[in-house]
Parts: sequence; C-alpha cells; structure tokens
Amino acid sequence: MQTNHVVCLNWGKKYGPNYVNRLFHAVKNHLSLPHQFWCLTEDATGLNKDIGILPLHESSLEYAWNKLVFFQPGLGQLRGTALYFDLDVVITDSINCLFEHRPDETFLSVMDWNRPEWPQFNASVLRFELSSHNDIWNDFKNAVDSHVLIKAREWDGYLRSLDKVVYWDGDLRYGSDQEWISMRYFDPQSLNNHSYPQDWILSYKRQSGTLPPDCKVMVFHGYPKPHEVSDHYVISHWQSLSTT
Repeated sequence: MQTNHVVCLNWGKKYGPNYVNRLFHAVKNHLSLPHQFWCLTEDATGLNKDIGILPLHESSLEYAWNKLVFFQPGLGQLRGTALYFDLDVVITDSINCLFEHRPDETFLSVMDWNRPEWPQFNASVLRFELSSHNDIWNDFKNAVDSHVLIKAREWDGYLRSLDKVVYWDGDLRYGSDQEWISMRYFDPQSLNNHSYPQDWILSYKRQSGTLPPDCKVMVFHGYPKPHEVSDHYVISHWQSLSTT
C-alpha cells in the first residue's frame, strides 16, 4: 500500500462528485510522487473509478465536522502520510513540496487569514501522519458523549439554512472542525511552527485576481467558489478539468 495518501471529504449535497473528480485530476496533474487518492464519503456515486473510497459511517457528524473522522484510530487501515484538501481548492503548481517540506513534522496546515488577532489554522490543507493524532478525535468524542460539548445550529450563508453546526463548551464556541483542531490540539502561540510557508497556500479573497508566482494552492473559503469566477488560472487549473 502507498505510504503517501491524498484525501478529501464529500458529505451531503454541497459539492457533489464533480468537485471530487476535478480535485482528483488536479492532484494527478501536479503530484509526481507515488500516491493513492481517497475520498471519505457516504455516497460514492459518480466518482472516478480510480478514486479509493473510505466509507463514512459516522452519522453523528455534519457539515464542517466530518473532517475529524480522519483522526479516528485505524481509518481504513491506512498507514503513512495523508495530505488533505478541501474540495473548493484550486491547485496551481506542483504539490510535491507539500509532502516533502519538513518531513519530520507529523502535522502541518496553513494559518487562517481571517483571524490575525486569534491565531487559528485554516484546515483547507492539512498534512498529518495517520494514527499519530488520534487525540483530536478521541477528545472530541469524549467531550460530546460526556455533554461537555453541546451541539447547536446557526444560519449557514452558503446553504441559506439553519444547518450550520457549532458546539459550545460553556461560553466557548467551536464553529468547525478546524477550530477544534486549532484550539484544542495546539497551543495558539505554536501554530506557526506547524504551518506551511505563507506564499504556498493563499486565500482567493486576499488576492487581486492574479496568481502569485510561488502559489501552489488557492483556497476558496466562503464566497465565491471556483465555479463562480472567471480568472484565467482558475479556468485552466480547475474549470477545464474533467468532471468524471
């Protein structure tokens, strides 16, 4: 079995198989290292036949929380290094470096662009050693089961419904899995020590419409999504890719 794994998550109807298949082809175009591509999903309909399927059985999670399943002990019996991408990213250059950078580090992500005063990861891109960070899942599950974390719902602007799931620990609000990972697993002051170089992974919202030369991955967090823009590099690196 390959020791390099590229993994993604498709839950519900927000994105669908077209986004998964485009990501699969983008990775194939930009990653020359031996690897296996996997999708964690409850519905594999329409996915490319070369995509490995990790069945999503954790029915208690929704929306921005299913990513925690990647930290369950023994996930699909995978071993090695996992490189996770959100479905709404555009890969613009070779991503070999995302596996090769700081090879002794067992967890890497990118600093979130919206919270400079409150450091947090943006979990659109994660690299982690499989089975090395099971506490991320175990601590969450224990906190939910013991009612330390209380589930609530809020308005989701993209879905335009009251479907956004958050968890409260007293007065402390966790709005997503990336907040749980950032706030519970790492000391806020140490997050930069577990982050990729800033110019490799960029926020589409923070750019002026051009593609910076060192960018490897453009992240479309919030609005807009890749299918809603007309930038030349998005057309060539994402919209033109096969959806099958």
